[in-house]
Amino acid sequence: MNRRREAGRRVLCLVVGCALLMGCSGRKMDAITGATTVTSNPTHMEADRGSDVLIILVSSENGATEKITRRIAGVLGARVVSPEQVTTEEIQGCSLIGFGSGIFDQRHHAALFALAERLPELSGKAAFLFSTSGVSRQTCLDHGLEDAHTPLREKLRSKGFLVVGEFNCAGFNNNSFLKLFGGMNRGRPNANDLEKAEIFARELKEELPAKL
Repeated sequence: MNRRREAGRRVLCLVVGCALLMGCSGRKMDAITGATTVTSNPTHMEADRGSDVLIILVSSENGATEKITRRIAGVLGARVVSPEQVTTEEIQGCSLIGFGSGIFDQRHHAALFALAERLPELSGKAAFLFSTSGVSRQTCLDHGLEDAHTPLREKLRSKGFLVVGEFNCAGFNNNSFLKLFGGMNRGRPNANDLEKAEIFARELKEELPAKL
């Protein structure tokens, strides 16, 4: 029995270690599920078109980031669209823009970068970033590894955005070999993650005027 337990511990350490290395290095990996992304806007998340807050979301079949988006959008009264749906005029007309997706190859989804690339200079436009990932952003930072939010943050800053807040939590990951073990972070985002996302949104809403 002890030998079986020890073998189980070794397998668990190997899985977590490999996931940490793959998720926080330059190697390609969908840090949520490995699933095909879904960029269409979930209509049940759409607020009034006159909303002053816009969230641009790249979701996945797993829906991990969408769960976080619902909480944040509910607090901010935000309308949620995909990068393909949003127009420059809509972005210019909003006071706050959120950019969210899972973490792919240690950065946000490529569709968000493509959108940022085609935007004009938007000096002082407030923005926030959020994501879900197989290995949490905090874990990467604690281990001195690259912050997965940095590439998009810097891209938006180069366009004149003022990044006023960032949120990340773990998301379910059954990419590649992890399927053999039932995946990691099963059930994430969980109730605690969603509560933290709501707190983040409330603090952002309260502090935003002071940051602008």
